[in-house]
Amino acid sequence: MSVAPEDSRFKYEERPAPCRVCGSVAWWNGWRPIKGEVVHDGVSDAVVRREGRRHRARCSCRDGKCRSWTVYGEDAYPHRVFQLSAVSSAVTTVALEKVTMTEAARRHDSSRRSVSRWVKWVASFLDVAGLVRLCARLGSQGLPPPALAASEAQAAHRAGVVLVLLDHLCGLLREGWVALSRDGPALGVLLGDQLARFGEVVLLTRPSPPLRVDVGLEAG
Repeated sequence: MSVAPEDSRFKYEERPAPCRVCGSVAWWNGWRPIKGEVVHDGVSDAVVRREGRRHRARCSCRDGKCRSWTVYGEDAYPHRVFQLSAVSSAVTTVALEKVTMTEAARRHDSSRRSVSRWVKWVASFLDVAGLVRLCARLGSQGLPPPALAASEAQAAHRAGVVLVLLDHLCGLLREGWVALSRDGPALGVLLGDQLARFGEVVLLTRPSPPLRVDVGLEAG
């Protein structure tokens, strides 16, 4: 999505993306403050807390049916203090690097309880078998169905499998299937794409909408 320059003379040259509901032109509609968001900087491998403001936009349609919305750019996702880059980094640390949740929490400036919730969320919000089938459908190499642990650290193991598959899926999509607008960890890239295209938000506390990454791929 485009972000308007500070100079007001660019108001009509730089606009937000069209309304997702009706497709009409959108206009800038003020700002929303950012307070204490936590992100993981992949370059410095550091956790950073940021503040500032984020654009809001509204539909130009005058019938009042379309709501205004917040414009989320790179590494930004609704209803989260710990952004998806930080969540992905913490879960990767536990699931793939085999670091304890207590140590992962210390590294990511969070609580052990939060890390545990993130691991369980990543492990359960997507269907592993469905991800494997989609990867195989998009690329002849695909990935073999991962072996899921049945004993210790099952949630952490499953979360690691999900992250590996999401990373592989991003690579396949970028090879020509879908133009992904973000960079960074696959979790944030794919959920950010779903937010931008459909306005759907995946929350920790509610049932998740399906990950519609295969829209438009039927011909393949």
